Amino acid sequence: MTIPFEQIPGPQMPKNLFGQINSVRAFSDNLIKSFREAFAEHGDVVAMQPLGEKMVLFRHPDHIHEALVTKSKSLKKSREYTDPKRGLARFVGTGILTANGDFWRRQRKQVSPAFHTQRITAYADAMVTAGDKMLSHWPVKGELDIAKEMMHVTLDIISGTISSVDLTADADRIDAAMDAINAYNGTFSVMPTWIPTPMELRVRQAVRDLDDVVYNMIAEWRKHGEDDGSLLSMLMLAEDEDGNHMTDKQIRDESV
Repeated sequence: MTIPFEQIPGPQMPKNLFGQINSVRAFSDNLIKSFREAFAEHGDVVAMQPLGEKMVLFRHPDHIHEALVTKSKSLKKSREYTDPKRGLARFVGTGILTANGDFWRRQRKQVSPAFHTQRITAYADAMVTAGDKMLSHWPVKGELDIAKEMMHVTLDIISGTISSVDLTADADRIDAAMDAINAYNGTFSVMPTWIPTPMELRVRQAVRDLDDVVYNMIAEWRKHGEDDGSLLSMLMLAEDEDGNHMTDKQIRDESV
C-alpha cells in the first residue's frame, strides 16, 4: 500500500522561508531530542519537509528493514549524502556510503571481502586491544579530556584495522579536521561554498589534511604490497570481474 507523503504524520513547518530556517536550526541543535519528540508525538513513521525537501524517518526495525533491504532498489540516498558541495560526499567522496545505483553495486561487491567473518573477528580483536591500551593509562581519579582520549583510541583502531600505518604523528591534524567537519555538519548555512568564510576555509583545510593522510597511507602500503589483514590492503588488492583494481581516489573514498 502506498501512502502519499502529505498523509504521513509529522511536525508542521512554517510557511515562510525564514521560519523554516529557524525551525531547521532549532531541530539541528539537538537532533536526538528532536527525533525523540517527533517519534513520541507522531509514531514510528514521521514526515518532515525542511526547506522544501521531503524526508521520511523510520524508527521501527520492520520499517527500517523494508526500506534498506526489501525495497532497497527503489530508494536512493539523499543529497545529505551525495551532494559534493554540502553533503557527506564532500568529505568522504563517492564510496559505498554515498553512492547510488550501478556504481554502488559494483563497489559493494568489490569491498564485500573486507566484511567476511574472519576479517570482522580480527577487527574486533584490534578494537578490544586498543580499548584495553587506553584504559591502562587512565588515572584512578582526576579529570580526562574524553574527546582527546576517544580520538587517540580511534587512531589506534584505524592503525589496527584500516591500515597498518602508525598515525600517531598525524593525530593533531586528524583531530583538527574532524573538529572542523563536525562543526560544519552541526551548523546550518545558506552561504554558497565558494565564499571563503572562516568555516569554509576550515573545511577546505580539513579535506586537504584527510586527503594527505590517506594518500600517504596508500603510498606506505605500496612499499611492501602485501595483504597485512587491514582494510586498506584488501581494497588495494581487490579486483572487479574484469580484473581491474580500484583507483587511488576510489580507495581514498572507501577508506575515509
